[in-house]
Amino acid sequence: MNLAADLFCLLVCLTTVTSDRVYVHPFNLFSFNKSTCEELESLGQGGKKTFVPISIESQTTPAYEDGLNDKDKLEAPSLSGRGRQKLSYLKDFVYVLGVRFYSELREARQGQNVLLSPTSLYGSLVSFYLGASNQTAADLQGLLGFVPPSGDPDCTSRVDGHKVLSSLRTIESLIKSRDEELLFSKTLCLFSAPGVPLSQLFVQDLLHSTDALYVRAVDFTNPSEAAKQINAFVEAKSEGQSKCLLTDIDPSADLLFAVDVRLTGEYTPSYTFEGTDVQTLT
Repeated sequence: MNLAADLFCLLVCLTTVTSDRVYVHPFNLFSFNKSTCEELESLGQGGKKTFVPISIESQTTPAYEDGLNDKDKLEAPSLSGRGRQKLSYLKDFVYVLGVRFYSELREARQGQNVLLSPTSLYGSLVSFYLGASNQTAADLQGLLGFVPPSGDPDCTSRVDGHKVLSSLRTIESLIKSRDEELLFSKTLCLFSAPGVPLSQLFVQDLLHSTDALYVRAVDFTNPSEAAKQINAFVEAKSEGQSKCLLTDIDPSADLLFAVDVRLTGEYTPSYTFEGTDVQTLT
């Protein structure tokens, strides 16, 4: 009887421990919950406030950029149990998409050096997702790897881009913290055609994915002049470290999304570039 009682107690303990390990679908770690959906609905027109960027030729700092680049306002990375789950799933999505893009780039630019940041690429697509709606948003969500388990076309079937960008920043922070000599920074610039209004909420959402954010208006109808202005602007903001960001611009464009990624570090001797001097990376 004592043996039977001991086995029964052991079974109860195992059942209790097992019940704490509840499976969470990867999608539900990043999706909107019902309470958040209700908050979004209550905002109504509040999320549709817009502003018109100042000209890139202006020498003044626009009022809408006040506080945008204040790093103290950004949330610190979270590595709770749920946070670790998010990183575990997200890294696979980032890797798969990064490999797809890298393969296409190598095929298109044979014989050239190609350097690709998977997290920056993924973050850019998430940024596009934040500014998209309807079928475009659904297509981007699928490209990012998020497929809702239920398939219901309601608010809870959508991914919360803020959660994704926050997890991406955590990944980048962890990478930088492992090597003090590794310098990684990212600057995001939005250039719109003169008079084109931009969503305030969309611009604020982009802060989760970058170290610095600048928004200016540029006349794209003169592509060569626009490229010259943008390159000069980015070079000035990067204190001369980034040059010739753009070489070609579509004159019919209304919005240009540009990301300047700077990476400084050492590579192992087993990995060599083509040549021994300074190399141009695409």
